[in-house]
Amino acid sequence: MRKTFCLIMLALILSQSGYSQTDRIIISGNILYDDGFPLPGINVRDKNSTNGTISDVDGNFTLSLPSGKQTVVVSFIGYNTAEVEVDKSEVWSIIFYDAHFDIRRSGGETNSIVKEPTVLSYKLRNEKDGEGVFYMKDDMPSSYHSASLSRIEEIKPSGKGYSIKEAKGRFYTSGYDILYTTSLDVSTVGRLPQWQTDYAQGQGGLWNKSDEIFSWGLSLSSLQSNGETPVIYSPKDFFDTGLSFSNALNIKFPGFKRGFTSVEVGQRRNNSPIPEAYNDNYNLSLAMGDITFGRVKSEVGVRYNNVYGKHAQHAANMATLMYAIYTTPPTFDNLNGQSSGKGNVWIKPDGSYHSYNPSFVENPYALVNELPDRKKSEYLLSFLKAQYNYKSVEWLNTVNLEKTWNNYTNGMLSQAELYRTFDRKDQITNIAANSDLLWTIKRYDPKIDILARYSFKHTSDKLLSKRNPLDQGMYPGAQNEKLIRNSHDIKYGVKFRWDNASFEAANTHYFSNTASSKDYANLFPEFGANVKLERVFEDLFDWNYNNLSLYGNIKRSIGEVSLINRSPSVLSTTLNAASFRHYYEYQLPIYNESLKPETYLKSELGLRYVSNGGNVSAEISGFNYHTYNLVSPVVQDWNPVMQNIGRLRSYGYFLDLSYKTRFDSRNWNMGIKYTFSQTKNKATALYHDQPFVRLAGFSDIATVFAEGEPLGAIYGTSYQRNDAGQVVVGADGFPLVNYKLTKIGDPTPDFVMTLNPSVSYKGFTLRMLFEYQHGGDRWNGTKAFMDCLGVSKNSGDNRNIKGYIFDGVNESGAANTVPVDFYNPDEPIWDNRWVRYGMAGVGEEYIEKASYLRFSDITLLYSFNVRRSRILNRLDVGVSAKNLFLITSYKGVDPNSYMFGYSLANGLDLFNTPSMRSYSLSVTLGF
Repeated sequence: MRKTFCLIMLALILSQSGYSQTDRIIISGNILYDDGFPLPGINVRDKNSTNGTISDVDGNFTLSLPSGKQTVVVSFIGYNTAEVEVDKSEVWSIIFYDAHFDIRRSGGETNSIVKEPTVLSYKLRNEKDGEGVFYMKDDMPSSYHSASLSRIEEIKPSGKGYSIKEAKGRFYTSGYDILYTTSLDVSTVGRLPQWQTDYAQGQGGLWNKSDEIFSWGLSLSSLQSNGETPVIYSPKDFFDTGLSFSNALNIKFPGFKRGFTSVEVGQRRNNSPIPEAYNDNYNLSLAMGDITFGRVKSEVGVRYNNVYGKHAQHAANMATLMYAIYTTPPTFDNLNGQSSGKGNVWIKPDGSYHSYNPSFVENPYALVNELPDRKKSEYLLSFLKAQYNYKSVEWLNTVNLEKTWNNYTNGMLSQAELYRTFDRKDQITNIAANSDLLWTIKRYDPKIDILARYSFKHTSDKLLSKRNPLDQGMYPGAQNEKLIRNSHDIKYGVKFRWDNASFEAANTHYFSNTASSKDYANLFPEFGANVKLERVFEDLFDWNYNNLSLYGNIKRSIGEVSLINRSPSVLSTTLNAASFRHYYEYQLPIYNESLKPETYLKSELGLRYVSNGGNVSAEISGFNYHTYNLVSPVVQDWNPVMQNIGRLRSYGYFLDLSYKTRFDSRNWNMGIKYTFSQTKNKATALYHDQPFVRLAGFSDIATVFAEGEPLGAIYGTSYQRNDAGQVVVGADGFPLVNYKLTKIGDPTPDFVMTLNPSVSYKGFTLRMLFEYQHGGDRWNGTKAFMDCLGVSKNSGDNRNIKGYIFDGVNESGAANTVPVDFYNPDEPIWDNRWVRYGMAGVGEEYIEKASYLRFSDITLLYSFNVRRSRILNRLDVGVSAKNLFLITSYKGVDPNSYMFGYSLANGLDLFNTPSMRSYSLSVTLGF
């Protein structure tokens, strides 16, 4: 029987499957120890790709995922891993125990890994304090819950039970737990593009102090020898030191019907190293849990979040600011002789703006002070959960309401007047209800779990946008849309569990008012199996492999993209790269009735090992996904619309190794975790007559969807070549350009690795995170623009090259022998080596490898011993540093940055915002 079952299982798990890359869903939340202390350094990642993040010093994280059903993995060095399936944006509250994560999702739904922590529990009852439960971990009391139970100072074994020593003090209120955390962060700007400091603004052998776009003037040394004393400008001088701070207070106290009540208030102010850029965040939450009515246990809560930000990433505005900073000539003073950027330093006495070229470039201090970019966002979540347990039946019901209000005001640069405004308001409402029923039949072998689930979701998406009336006729009119989706999920299935194996099968039906059933078969089956190999290998081959298991699954699913696409990266593709400053995101693509829902076929196969003591674990898994009817915004008649553009295949594997140990002294603990992943994707079909569909970028350089190519392949201009692949050189000695867009790069990395070492000694804990990415291409458009303008280090180092002969052939096929000068002041500027090819240059010349090694995080925590304190029951201090160093051959800013903040623009760098380096100090007090 076992042999037959193994063969069946292996046949099932070697099938194909599906994945979606359109639009995004956002998973955000907070991770805490079970005692309430923020937990930084926890990995939160997309199981099916290299996309991931880690929690910050306050335990907060945000992860952006493709639309459709995805699997989010929460993991930490040496501990078991939690996996959660998501299909929409959610807010999570994660509690970390000794052996597992409990993940409480928006709507009250809870997920955790199967293995529970090993704990001892002790129930106490006396006339004074009523009843409570104490949990023991590592022979120490960890937490308790009671309606009126005094704080526990110590629990010791006593016979078959425990003796409890209570802490007495006038500052302690029975049954209350108060936690206060404060933090201070200092941030500085990270890696910047390389610029030259040797040549002045101007051209033709002259120094022009203003109204000149180029920096092909005289050398600074010649100016100084002539008695001139020009200001030496550095882009680093523009950035400040950002000082941020946060405070959070959580109070937990006895509640209704043997439950608890928790109140939390928090505030955070983030000040960016970019002057005048900041973000204010306020949150308030109230929850009542463990409310017990007979066999029903309930939880209800509400959370409100308010965010106000200035100068967040929007369209090309932040890139325009970086353009003004990076291209300022080394001899031009943006401060106009002042000592700081405070006051109207950008306004000259005649009222004009102080800029090295007022017709084309804004003063960066004017931009940060006058550009009216603002965002106000409010988020409300309320949920109710009720769980009924009786014998072998579990029935869980959840209802939640999510509402988001966003208000944007953004500037639109114009030569007629410096700024116009673009306003957008939107309101998103999600109402979801789920009912899950699980019936376990234990009297048979195998045990049988019968499950049924019904889910309903109502989504209302309302958009209102408008522009300055002067812009009407120049751009399409204002948008005023309200879209509604009602969807129903019905799932049913069965799971068979033997001692060493399990098998499950289920089916889902999906109904929606925005998806016609004629476009898909309303049948979405899934199958999964898990086999512990110790018995299987012993029976088949007489091998003995303890704690080794093989698992796999295959399933078909469906997903619908958001009603309004708020990441319209395709809109800029109507412009050429040199016009990037005029991209404003003035219109958003919305859902239309012609769209077919995306469907996915997903298969997975994995092998997992955990040692008997749990100190060693290893897992390797492979996946193969297919997405049918992939949806993406495209430009049609100069307007963005959402269309089904083709089919996509994603495949790869993930390796996870971890080790932890405790030394004999029990004071020392050490752990290390290593991950390796390789993910590839390929467009297997294109539903268009054109050779490719632009996803992001411009008309002359873009990431695209092209049949047979990776998703987001970089297409751009290249040098002309003959049939033998030799570069064709013109009669003037410079290579000729092929302006037809072809593939010039692939942003997909060859592989990604992470290393997470940790060590603890008594109250100290030290954690680190290193990341390595190998391969992947980037178009360094920032360097192309700076080369053309003469402000890059590359142009400064090579501008005086004379008599250079380009390797290639002339148009007759003979070897090129024409020498050229890269720059001759006596010749027109357009004959220059770089200026002749325009601002964006030749695309293929600016493709660079994006391999890097990053020291992402180091955190040191210390927990003081406060057992004798009558006021405190906890005092923790933590210091951390993020993004300490980056080693890469890439010449732009961070190779992980995205143009205009769009994930589909991965691989494009055009004045991308630099990453920040930060240092944090946090203090947590418990009362």
